[in-house]
Amino acid sequence: MPSTADLQARVDRGMKLLDQRSPGWDLKINLNNLDMSSGDRCILVQHFGSYEQGCYQLFGPTDSGGIKPARHGFYTRSQYDDNIYTRLERLWVKELERRQSVRASKDTDLATAGD
Repeated sequence: MPSTADLQARVDRGMKLLDQRSPGWDLKINLNNLDMSSGDRCILVQHFGSYEQGCYQLFGPTDSGGIKPARHGFYTRSQYDDNIYTRLERLWVKELERRQSVRASKDTDLATAGD
């Protein structure tokens, strides 16, 4: 079973790749609806419309169940281990909540500066 540090590294790689290839992707993610084990509610589906389309956009024509999506925290090759998906999802949520908090703080600073 992968360590938390390994899963965090995967999420970090996934976020960095999304930031490079699709800036603003995080604004489309509904954390209340996020389910990394679901082919209907994961990060890639919420942003690209389908898991396969997300994999194609990020990795080119590749096997959507391959190593690249797994290395970027979008998939786990241990697909039957719900615990790994739960842990991945918690890490994605933590990082996205952190971003939302930073963004809200910046928006507040900008609004205050304009007064």
